[in-house]
Amino acid sequence: MKKFLLIPIFMAVLGMDAAVDSGAAAPSFTLTDIHGETVDSANFAGKVVVLEWINPKCPFVVKFYENGDMVKFQERARELGAVWISISSNRPGAAQYMTPEENKVWAEKVGHQAIWLMDAEGAMGKAYGAQV
Repeated sequence: MKKFLLIPIFMAVLGMDAAVDSGAAAPSFTLTDIHGETVDSANFAGKVVVLEWINPKCPFVVKFYENGDMVKFQERARELGAVWISISSNRPGAAQYMTPEENKVWAEKVGHQAIWLMDAEGAMGKAYGAQV
């Protein structure tokens, strides 16, 4: 199985502990994106991958997307050859949950430039130790 590496840059900057050690093989995943397509981590072998947990109902997420900063980060990451993946880990029925269709509308509104995965079971969040 091909592996890709996790480089927890944001975690280091924020002083958070990473669930996966830098340079270690990242936990694999297969999830569906907001367009209904299956995305498998094996497709990113050998690439730098940025993981962003996204919640369009979070005021901080709204702020950094509506002012254009996150889109600029995504564009720059792509220019440098990185793959940016946004992950929604809210489950249906939760107050913060948005359907894939709602996420697509919001993504278009703010200019979201990345792969957007739905992780309603929270498996990816648990595997990577996502907390907030």
